[in-house]
Amino acid sequence: MLDIPTKPYGTLDLISVDDHIIEPGHVWTSRAPSKLKDRAPKVVVSDDGTEMWKVEDRLSPNVGLSTMAGRSYEEFTIKAQNFKDMRPGCYDAKERIKDLDLDGVKVSFCFPAVPGLGGESFMNIKDVELRDWAISAYNDYLIDEFQPVAPGRLMGLGILPLTEPEKAVAEMRRIAKLGVKGLSIPFWFHESVEGAKPLVDSVYDPIWTACEELDMPINLHIAAGRGAGGMSALSSGIPGMAEAFVTAAPLTNFDILSQIIWTGMLDRHPKLKVISSEGGIGWVPYFLERSDYTYEKHRYWTHSSLKQKPSEFFHRQCYVCFIHDEAGVFARHLIGVDNMMWESDYPHTDTTWPNSHDWVEKSMPGIPADERQKITYGNATRVYNLN
Repeated sequence: MLDIPTKPYGTLDLISVDDHIIEPGHVWTSRAPSKLKDRAPKVVVSDDGTEMWKVEDRLSPNVGLSTMAGRSYEEFTIKAQNFKDMRPGCYDAKERIKDLDLDGVKVSFCFPAVPGLGGESFMNIKDVELRDWAISAYNDYLIDEFQPVAPGRLMGLGILPLTEPEKAVAEMRRIAKLGVKGLSIPFWFHESVEGAKPLVDSVYDPIWTACEELDMPINLHIAAGRGAGGMSALSSGIPGMAEAFVTAAPLTNFDILSQIIWTGMLDRHPKLKVISSEGGIGWVPYFLERSDYTYEKHRYWTHSSLKQKPSEFFHRQCYVCFIHDEAGVFARHLIGVDNMMWESDYPHTDTTWPNSHDWVEKSMPGIPADERQKITYGNATRVYNLN
């Protein structure tokens, strides 16, 4: 195990814009109306004693790599973890606050697990009544149970039934009134959700218009909606495939930001805030250079609709997040200090917990205090409209 502090850090001057919830077993069963009691997502125990989440006819465990807070690197495992195997802060909001205090983190924005990183797993529920209720029940868990444990400190990212934009907009309006500050969107969900169109398709424009109206940022987490692709690489048995997947995962966000900018999504929605979560930032200077180079040389034969350089849309509307990224911090003025935010990734394997302040110092040695304040606190306060 890691050497874990026993006293609060003392300086709560970090905001983590990417952490994760491991949902406790009662989230859906305790909220289910009588007609959905038997169909609600629930924890069942397999013959070998492994706790599995049952969603319709699908069974999935809590994957070990998602619950490694407090473990040494040598202890990391992909094997399924029962709740007793985890640090309580993974699934218990009161214990999560204690862990934030130990780490000196003031505010934590959290992605879901069982519904999928962006709700894509629940979008695959075939029973439409169950699907819509399960998504709303997750949001209700954030609103009436998770966030109230520490108002203003624990912030859950809402999910939507994206394949039906009218329903998605209605749910967004509902949860925005109740205190949800941002959304998690699975940008590859057309690969894993039946009937879904690519995220940049204009069919979703009513959702982005509502995001503009409500000033609701969308968060695009690496691998969100990628289906079985990542897990097949991790379990392929071919030496090095797992490492290759982990190394290359952040660059999926290079791809989606390219699509969001070039298809005119930001041009049509000039107030939409787009956040690249856990994608790192070291690649961003080249991304901006390559995008503007493409604009200069290729926009004529492609008949591009853009009337501004891609980098201008990026600096106006996009935000990129990192855990530890010395190369990106070195190139911060090419990226834009106002476009960068820090993240801890608790309780996943990449987390900086319980030594986040040390990791921040490693990533940002000697940078001016005003720039550090923006990256670790100020930008998140502004983007998410925090008090």
